[in-house]
Amino acid sequence: MDFRVSTTKKPLGIALAFYSGLWAYDGWNCLNAVTEELKNPKRNLWLAIILALPSIIVIYLLTNISYFTVMDKATLLSSDAVAVTWGNVVLGPVVRILPILISISALGGCNGSLFMSGRYCMVGARYGYLPEVFACIQKQRLTPLPAIVLEGILSMVYCIPSNIQSLIEFFSFVAWMFYGLTFVATLCCKFTKKEVDRVISVPIPLIIIIILISIYLVISPVISNPNIGFLVALILILFGLIFYYPFVYRKIELKFIQQINAFLKRCFQLEKADINMKIILTPEEMNNLLKTGAVSTASAAMPITTSVLLELVNPNETQPTVKTPLSGYEKQPLMSLEEALKPVDHLIEDLRRHVAIAKKHCTKPKDGLTQDESASIMVYGMEWEESPLYKILNVALRSDDRHKIKPWFPYLKLFMTALHKLPSFQGIVWRAVQIDLSNQYSKGQRMNWWSVSSTTRDASVFENFIHQSGKRTVFTIECKNGKLINNHSQYPSDDEVLLMPGFYFEVTSVFKPAVDMYIISLKEIDSPW
Repeated sequence: MDFRVSTTKKPLGIALAFYSGLWAYDGWNCLNAVTEELKNPKRNLWLAIILALPSIIVIYLLTNISYFTVMDKATLLSSDAVAVTWGNVVLGPVVRILPILISISALGGCNGSLFMSGRYCMVGARYGYLPEVFACIQKQRLTPLPAIVLEGILSMVYCIPSNIQSLIEFFSFVAWMFYGLTFVATLCCKFTKKEVDRVISVPIPLIIIIILISIYLVISPVISNPNIGFLVALILILFGLIFYYPFVYRKIELKFIQQINAFLKRCFQLEKADINMKIILTPEEMNNLLKTGAVSTASAAMPITTSVLLELVNPNETQPTVKTPLSGYEKQPLMSLEEALKPVDHLIEDLRRHVAIAKKHCTKPKDGLTQDESASIMVYGMEWEESPLYKILNVALRSDDRHKIKPWFPYLKLFMTALHKLPSFQGIVWRAVQIDLSNQYSKGQRMNWWSVSSTTRDASVFENFIHQSGKRTVFTIECKNGKLINNHSQYPSDDEVLLMPGFYFEVTSVFKPAVDMYIISLKEIDSPW
């Protein structure tokens, strides 16, 4: 076949041809949607790309060569099913199984698309862009069932137009618009978030190339082949602003939407999941675990020896108080850890030795922190015989007299700077105290914790407290700005998440699953100041 016949060299004219070709390879973006569920993404994401894409390219090229070898241009263009026409010539009677193989291939492509787009939908709902039910997963199968069903319904609607070529063009037009915007955001993050320790880093020249390709693929078809479909696609995108402003920006909540969310959760056994696809248990479900004995009793024998659990038994840090917002430390200059702690050196015995130990452990800090910043986090959580730093600091933070915190300003500047550099953790964390605090928390109440609050992602804290005696309060906290400090802790196995001073939350439930035990559920909300 002569490939020079009926071809074009016009730059604007080949964009539509690119749409069809790139649509066939569009599975590459599925991987980006599942990185939060992927084990060891730094290794496995690259392996998936390196092994899958070249293999698919080779298979596609060999398939096309085979098509063009057997069929001429007229036959290929007039065929309703190119693979079947090819099979009639090459395979003979065996061609009858070809539709089955094509169906399996289509099913595989459909499965990948639903897998990917369902995750996009779920994450969008997690951040409030869709109703809450779409952020839920099915309890037994641990899959985002509502999001997948929504994508399935939308897919069937998109299949109504009979012209597949038009569908590919309009889909590709919108897809490459958002691909381009994604890479623009990536480029911005390269300059605005230099300190972030990235699992995978994309070279800036490659980002710029993709942005330019995206601009070309979005603009060229509109110029070379104007079509009302492109305008409709843009209008549908802008139509989203009608919902964004009241429900996302203004955070208006409709009661009937909440009722629908609750109804669907009951019908399909759905629960919200955190960023690691782990179910967020409701108080009622915790009660069921207690009644059925499903919670492991083996965890009761776990020794409470680490800094996180030692701090969790301090009841004062979880008693709500009303104070003025913490301010003033921001104006302090950044200095070394030794200099920052000089004003409080007399308050803490053996402080200098522990500072030296912390700095020795932090010679190669992660997450873009300096040695002093990393050490400021480590020394905060360190334990020693006399009162450790975190206890003295939190007493000052909880004090009604704000002047007592002023000597800590240089350290707070260094410590808070370090915490702000860490990526925010979104999900469920646990905190427990050996005292009944239920009378200080009521459903719907909004308040602050003014001290630095240590929590953990490890649910065994909850299990541990179930089998202890005496008065106990367990907090299950849905946070969105927690700071995971494993890389800067003397006890990295604790899975410790720090909640910063002024942590503002709403009480979502107060629940008594056992004698002398309360479970209080909290949800972090935006601070009013």
